[in-house]
Formats: sequence, C-alpha cells, structure tokens
Amino acid sequence: MARNVAEIGPVRWLRKAILGLWKIRGGGFYGLGYVVTFAYLEVTMFVEEVVEAEGMVDFISNQLLEMMFKYFTESILNAIQAFIWPLVLISASGAWMIVALGIAYLLWDRFLDRRIRAWLDRVVPEEEVEEEEGLER
Repeated sequence: MARNVAEIGPVRWLRKAILGLWKIRGGGFYGLGYVVTFAYLEVTMFVEEVVEAEGMVDFISNQLLEMMFKYFTESILNAIQAFIWPLVLISASGAWMIVALGIAYLLWDRFLDRRIRAWLDRVVPEEEVEEEEGLER
C-alpha cells in the first residue's frame, strides 16, 4: 500500500518544523521571508562545505570536528541574517527592492495569505503543531 509522501517521517518532521518556524515568526509575510532566507542560507552553507571537501572521507571527518563549532556559529549568523532579511535584500539589490517588497507584501496580503493558511490547515492541522510544540517545552 502506497503511503502519502507527506506522511513519511522525515518529510512530515520537516513540514512541521518549517510550519512551526513560520508561525513563530508571525505566520505572515515576514515569517515567510524568514523561513525562505534561513533555508537558503543553511542549504548554501552545506553545499559550500561539500564542494570545498576533497572527498567524502574528508567531508565527514571535517564535519565531525567542525560541526559543533562552525555550524553552530554559522547557523546563529544565518538566523540573524534571516531576522533582517528585508534589509539584506535591499542592501544586495538596491532601492528598487523596496518597491518589489511592497508589491510582494500587497500580493501576499490580498491573494496569498488566506489561501496558504487554508492549505496549511489541511496539510498540517493546527492541533498537530500545537501538540508537537507542547512536547518541545
């Protein structure tokens, strides 16, 4: 019997983690920007580490030694950058990004917010997120 991909352990955990992170950051446009920015920075950091390694053994041994220090530090820096994601975008792209962010917010507020919240409630019921958050406390 085929299982729904969304019900497979790691996928379900990742979905709940992303939804929880989004809700902690307000569950709106800012929260979406935070999650997208943080995920991008974390994936970029991991890919750079893999590319810089001279082989799989080198990658694994470096990660074991550096993981506690380097990843912890870089993850904190990524979280800080994700907190200020609008400023990061504006500084990287110039003043036109202010207009683009304003338009994106209006699109979010008028068209996407209700639809995404309704979809998320179908995919991950509110009770599941609250139940898991209660277990973490």
